[in-house]
Amino acid sequence: MNSNVSSTESTYWRPCSEGICYCDWRLTITHCYDEDIFRYINIVIIALSSCIIAVGTYYPLPGIILLYHRLVNLKQVIFEYRNNFLRPRAMESILFFMVLFNMLRLIQATVLVTDTAQNIVFRQFLFEFSYEMGFTTLGVYLFGIIHALRESDRAIFDQWIHSPFFADILCTSIIVAPYITNTICSLGAGVSAYLGLTQQANNFAQALYTVWTAHCLALSSMTLFAGWRLIRILNTHIRRKEESKANIDTTKVKLGASKVKIIAFTSAICLYLYAGVAIVYGTLRIPIITHVPYSIFLCIAWNGLGIVASMLVTFAVILNPRMKLSLLFTSDSSGATRSQGLDLDTSGKILTSVGSGNPNSGKKKKGKYNTNGTNMTTSENGMHYDSAFDTHTFDDHTIYNTKMIDMETMYRDGSAPNYAAIGVAPTLSTAIAMKYSNRSNPLVLDDNDAELVHAYPESMKSSSHLVDENEPHRYQ
Repeated sequence: MNSNVSSTESTYWRPCSEGICYCDWRLTITHCYDEDIFRYINIVIIALSSCIIAVGTYYPLPGIILLYHRLVNLKQVIFEYRNNFLRPRAMESILFFMVLFNMLRLIQATVLVTDTAQNIVFRQFLFEFSYEMGFTTLGVYLFGIIHALRESDRAIFDQWIHSPFFADILCTSIIVAPYITNTICSLGAGVSAYLGLTQQANNFAQALYTVWTAHCLALSSMTLFAGWRLIRILNTHIRRKEESKANIDTTKVKLGASKVKIIAFTSAICLYLYAGVAIVYGTLRIPIITHVPYSIFLCIAWNGLGIVASMLVTFAVILNPRMKLSLLFTSDSSGATRSQGLDLDTSGKILTSVGSGNPNSGKKKKGKYNTNGTNMTTSENGMHYDSAFDTHTFDDHTIYNTKMIDMETMYRDGSAPNYAAIGVAPTLSTAIAMKYSNRSNPLVLDDNDAELVHAYPESMKSSSHLVDENEPHRYQ
């Protein structure tokens, strides 16, 4: 702050009316009429943000430790390069940006309470940058939902976006845009205030929160729409499984749908509310600041939205930390990590599969659900089974135990099928059955990042590496 300014002189960060000065609680809470209540509010923010960082993101591990465990011990990454594009991994990126958002909010509240780092440009930038991190936390989940839609129901995806590359561009633009537009307005307001150009700083602030409103409305609308589409797909799958009366447990799939509902709807509601708060504050900033009840209410609403959203997202993550929900898709013939094929058709009748690695890879092959609830995909020379959106623990699961027994019999008889004729690598369940069918211990999948794999199926590894390359059925 400018130390040469009198405590009764009206400024951008401390507007005065009739000799009484009021706090712009974003930037300062000292030497103003309502400083005590804002100090208490910021102390609460410090406490809650610390709890979310240290405790809330995963039991029994604190958020920082969990992030370290996943990035260092499990060799996971926050971003990965796929199909010539940088994409965030759902679980790691949500945890990373949520922890970073709360760390920045903790720092900003501490700066206000202790009245350190008094440069107005820095304080203005720090306040807005923390919320840009919160915006990114919700934006990376949209990335995950859109790619889950693409892998789950190609017909719906094609009607909506058509191009995966366009989807990548769209999501990246939505996430990156606030770092450009909002930072320009934020620095403009801070520099103008530092130079004593109060009216110009007010104009920058109004532009800043108008732009914030537009960004929040765009992201919230897309998240709500994409989440609704994905939930419809999951519910259709659950209904088909229940109607088939097969011995298949849909509890974890239902839990996956609940996670999508919590995170997607929390994101949308939080962003809609923040858009309303931002446009009101940007339009009526001075009247709100100089009216203490309105200022306190807006301060609590503004700061509380991020904390409540973090807690609800945290709840969704820890709802069942050992959930083993996976989407089964065929891998491409090269064994690359990109998932291909199997489209979950919401009509409930036909499931199409697009193969790769053969001359007919561009043609769709059609099959129907059989009586035991699994999906049967056929080709000219072979047949294999898949169970998209199924849950896999491989213990006491009748269908997969049967598959393992049948596969073991084929090996003993020396009549292993020619999978190369199918033109695709095996599904995850088939590959595991081939690799472990002659072992006595049941296999339990532990793919380390399966908690949110329903929201980002491409994070699954290729199943080709589970098959012994020296065996005669090697996939070409």
